[in-house]
Amino acid sequence: MTSDESQPLIEHHLLNNHAFSRTVWDRLPHENAYFNPARHRVQHFLTSKAGHYAVLILVSLDVGCIFADILISLFVCEKTCKSGANEGAGLEDAQEALGIVSLVFSCLFMAELLASVWSFGPRWSHDQEQKSKAESSC
Repeated sequence: MTSDESQPLIEHHLLNNHAFSRTVWDRLPHENAYFNPARHRVQHFLTSKAGHYAVLILVSLDVGCIFADILISLFVCEKTCKSGANEGAGLEDAQEALGIVSLVFSCLFMAELLASVWSFGPRWSHDQEQKSKAESSC
């Protein structure tokens, strides 16, 4: 065995460099390497303009449903108070449907959050928090 063969492939001082070691780690084949293309596609979608617009549309629809639910509640309350009878039976069904739609939106927001954690990793949110603290202190 020659002296070159007994030397490590990566010098010790380079392993201590976090950015380099992370880059090297990302390039190594892992047992779950087949998930990487999917993670990169999800990362790309979540950071793309289309991903941002999709979230904005979901938020807008959710706010619209909440606003419609408030208006229906006010209308039913006004009709019930004036006449004393329950005249808004069909509107109560609409409120129930809006409640279900709101639950679906909440599930979609939770799926978006889980997809973000899965694709960017659990340290991403911590790194983003540290970055925002550093920017606010400047």
